[in-house]
Amino acid sequence: MNPDSKSPALCVVSRGGLPGDAESCLRALAASRGWRAACVDVADPQFVDEQVALVLSTVADCGELKPQFPHALVVALDGNVSTASDLVVSSGAGEAVLGPLLRHAEEHWRGKLKAMELFREVGARRRRMGQLSDIALSLSTQMDFDELLETILLEARRLAGCDAGSLYLIDETEETPALIFKLTQNDSIDAPFREQRLPLSTDSLAGYVA
Repeated sequence: MNPDSKSPALCVVSRGGLPGDAESCLRALAASRGWRAACVDVADPQFVDEQVALVLSTVADCGELKPQFPHALVVALDGNVSTASDLVVSSGAGEAVLGPLLRHAEEHWRGKLKAMELFREVGARRRRMGQLSDIALSLSTQMDFDELLETILLEARRLAGCDAGSLYLIDETEETPALIFKLTQNDSIDAPFREQRLPLSTDSLAGYVA
């Protein structure tokens, strides 16, 4: 999913008690901008939420929040200053301060999401390059033509992540060129197969397209 189409979330980490002015104002501003809101009393060390853009911590120690909310800014109130927080705001802060804070947190969050998507895309491309190298090695060891076609289709399916596939060849050795339905593979069902020769004309949809 495109990071620009996602909605950020606000998470308030507290140990109970009545919310302060800054917390109440921040919740209201986030809700008015379509943010999702969550509140936890004690952060679960195994919990991870990549959709949270801003964490407001009302506890003294917020060092464990970074791994749990990897793309978020961690903001502490002035009475709970922590070296692990990114910013500190006054407990009495209003819209003039918290509005720009929300905008900055959302921009920061979207930037982190895009960077993560690029990182994952690079990893996927590297895996595909490794697959192509494996395919080239596999093809170079095949001497029999039919086995070579089987390998080509098998590796193409593996690269595309398909459970079935077909292979067509264009035969131009005869006077009338034709499309040959040469091979099919299917891991899901066992279907009968018969090689077919299709005209390269409007008499055959597949032949006409080829």
